[in-house]
Amino acid sequence: MVELWNGLALDGTVNGNDLRFINHSCAPNTYMRVIGVHVEFYALREIEPGEELTCDYGPTHHDGKLPCRCGSPGCRGYI
Repeated sequence: MVELWNGLALDGTVNGNDLRFINHSCAPNTYMRVIGVHVEFYALREIEPGEELTCDYGPTHHDGKLPCRCGSPGCRGYI
């Protein structure tokens, strides 16, 4: 889910949206920009073929209650 400026949200599980393939990481390889009702991802570094795409979700509706299992060395331990 990506919350938009207008109080609505984009759900990556609806209509086969490719957003569902971007997972959270505390050490991500992409960053996200929301422009209107569109979400764009940009590489933070070179991404190897077959490498999982990850993004730091930032503040979420989970309010730090969902355990993070990203496994990165600097993992915060929650989402």
